[in-house]
Amino acid sequence: MEAIALQNLFYRAVWEKDSTSIEELSQHIKAAKDLTPAEGLAVYRGNIVGNLTQTLTSIYPVCCQLVGEKFFEATSAKFISQFPCFSPDLGDYGEEFPDFLTDFEPVANLPYLSDVARLEWFWHRVFIGEDTTGLDLKRLAEVPQERWGELIFYLPKNSVVVLLKRYLPWLLSWLISKMEIKAKQKKNKTSLS
Repeated sequence: MEAIALQNLFYRAVWEKDSTSIEELSQHIKAAKDLTPAEGLAVYRGNIVGNLTQTLTSIYPVCCQLVGEKFFEATSAKFISQFPCFSPDLGDYGEEFPDFLTDFEPVANLPYLSDVARLEWFWHRVFIGEDTTGLDLKRLAEVPQERWGELIFYLPKNSVVVLLKRYLPWLLSWLISKMEIKAKQKKNKTSLS
C-alpha cells in the first residue's frame, strides 16, 4: 500500500472512527500487548485529543476560565472532532476556534466569548510569532526625497496593532482575567508548599 493511501486510511480510522478503515488498517499495524488494533487506535485517538485539548487550554486560558474547565474540555473535544490538527507545530492549531464558538449553540448565551477567543488567538500568534527584522534606516535614507510619496510601509503579520484594532474594549477585561489566573496559580503553588 502506498504511503498516502495508508495515511488516508489511518486518518479515517482515527478521526472518522470508520469501522471498515479500522479493520483494514489493523492488517498494517501491530497492536500493543493485550490490546486489539481497534483498542490501540482508541488509545492513540485519546492521546491526540488530550494533547490538542491541552493546546487549546494553553492558547485560550481566559475562555477556559469563563466557561469552566469541564465545559471547556467538552467544547474542545467537539472542536477537535471537527478540526483535526494538520500541522506538525501545535502552535498553529486552534485558529478556527473563535469562529467555531460563534456558531456553537451551547455558548449562544455568551456572545462575547468568540471575541475573547479571537483576542487570545491574536495574542498567541504575536507571542509565538517569528521575529521580524526592523526597518533598515540606511536603505530608507538612500531613497531620494522625490520618491518618498511612493514608499509603502507594512506592519508585520503578527502585529500588535491587529489586536488593538477591534479588541480594545475586551483587552482590559482579558488582562484582568489573565492576572486572576496567574494569582490563582501562584496561590495554588503556595498552598501546596
